[in-house]
Order: sequence, then C-alpha cells, then structure tokens
Amino acid sequence: MSIERDDKGRVLAGSKLHKIYDLEELVEIFEDLAQKCIDGEYLSIQECQMNSGIPVSTFYNVADKYPELEDSKRQMNDAIIANINRMALGNKYNATASIWRMKNLGEKDKQEVDMTVKEQAIFDLGD
Repeated sequence: MSIERDDKGRVLAGSKLHKIYDLEELVEIFEDLAQKCIDGEYLSIQECQMNSGIPVSTFYNVADKYPELEDSKRQMNDAIIANINRMALGNKYNATASIWRMKNLGEKDKQEVDMTVKEQAIFDLGD
C-alpha cells in the first residue's frame, strides 16, 4: 500500500495516512516488507517505511511496541545487510561504501568474548 500524493507531493484525501491499524494488519504489512527486503527490492528501513503506507512515527512506534513487528523489522535489517554484502562481493556495489553501509545497519566486523576464569592452579607445582 502506498500513500497517494499529488504532483506537489501533498497527501491526497483518502490516502489512508491516518488509518488506525490492528495488529493483524500491521503483521501482514511488516511481513510483506520483510519479504521485499529478502528479495532485494528495498535497501533501507527508511525505504520500507516510505513504501509501507504507514506514517513514520507510527511505523517505528508499533515496531517497538509489538515484539512480532520488531522481529520483522530485524529480519528486514538482516536481509538488507545480506543483500548489500552479496552485491559488494559480486562487484555490483562499491566495497567501501557497502562496508560503511553495513556498519551503519549494525553489522559488526569483530566479536568480543567475555571469559570467566576460576581461581584454580592450572597445574600442581608441588609443596
């Protein structure tokens, strides 16, 4: 669903911009957006929001409010990162710009591991 606008970008009457959504409708919209991200149609969460037909504040508020939607939003983000990575590795996207974009989307290039060591001698030194 897209928002209908006139030639000057103004929202047309009846565009459903102020519609109140129930959870089932939102889940369906978010799952559709996630699938479009997986298919490579959208390359940013902002692009998903713009094409969702849902106002910006509503999009992010409901994503934070409902765990089902947050999972779909995370799936959108992961799919976007995977598609950018695939295109960069295939030399279709600039590698440097792709790395920068993936880091902005939350991708990490290193992992940190916390380790706890028990206070025990590793071997017996004798008395």
